[in-house]
Amino acid sequence: MKKIQDFISKDLKQLDETLKLHEANLIYLRHHQDGSVISGIAEGEQAFFLKTGNKVFLDAQLQEEHKQSQDEIRQIKEECNEALTQFIAHFNSELCGSGWSINRHFYKQNGFRRSLLELVIPDTKPYAKCLDKDGNTDLTTPSELIAIASILQQYQAEIFRAQLKVSLGRKPATTVRGPKI
Repeated sequence: MKKIQDFISKDLKQLDETLKLHEANLIYLRHHQDGSVISGIAEGEQAFFLKTGNKVFLDAQLQEEHKQSQDEIRQIKEECNEALTQFIAHFNSELCGSGWSINRHFYKQNGFRRSLLELVIPDTKPYAKCLDKDGNTDLTTPSELIAIASILQQYQAEIFRAQLKVSLGRKPATTVRGPKI
C-alpha cells in the first residue's frame, strides 16, 4: 500500500522545517492596546509599531516579508492537504469492505472552517484529530501528516491483513488447472 509520502513530491520533514521558519517570520500585534505606539512581534523579536486611529503602520519591507511568509505557509498547507486528500481516497478504495477507513469532517469554529480527521480502526475506538490545530484553516500541516503516517505505521500488520482479505475477496482464486469453480 502506498504511504502518505508517495502523494507529495517534497520531503515532509523538510516541509515542516520550512513551515516553522515561515511561521516565525509572521508579525503578531498585541491586542487591546491604546495609544500611538503598540508592541508586537516581528521576525521573532519584540517590536513597536506606530498606530493612528485603527491603523497600524508597518515598514514596507516588514509588510512584504509578512505577505511572503503567509503565502508560503498557505502553499505548504495546500500541498499537504492535496496529498492527504489523495491518500484518503487511495486508502479507502484499497480497504473498502474491511472496516478500515479514513474520514474527514468539516465544521465551523469561531467563524473559520476547520477539519477533523477520523481513522476508523476495526474493534477499537476511532482515532480523531483536529487538523491545523494552531492555525485557522481546514488545511493540513506537514507535522500532522508525519503523525498520521506514524499512527498508520503502528497498525501496518493489521492493515496488510485487511488489505489481503479484501483483495482475496475481489479476485477469483486460480489453481494450476485454471479458475477455481
